[in-house]
Amino acid sequence: MRRAGRLAHWLDGSDEAPTSLLETAELALLVRLALAELPCEYESLLTAKYLDGVSVESIAERERSTEVAVRSKLARAREAFRKVFLRLTGDSPTDAEACHERP
Repeated sequence: MRRAGRLAHWLDGSDEAPTSLLETAELALLVRLALAELPCEYESLLTAKYLDGVSVESIAERERSTEVAVRSKLARAREAFRKVFLRLTGDSPTDAEACHERP
């Protein structure tokens, strides 16, 4: 059965939801939950860059900042997101990541 056909059957209640659709919906929910736990500045920055596709240059102009500062803040925001996302999913960091995080 074609993918669109399976989706139509799921929407009308005559078939189970496609696995890929459920996985995509679950991932989207986890991403939204992780973003919501971040400081507003990080959430806004990650959303602009990765969901809205705004360039670092445009973000820097909007923030009245330098591209270097935006890239640095993006790195911190990505790390904060990664930690929250791993906690939400129950995944543990790899050994290399764990070693990197030790004081």
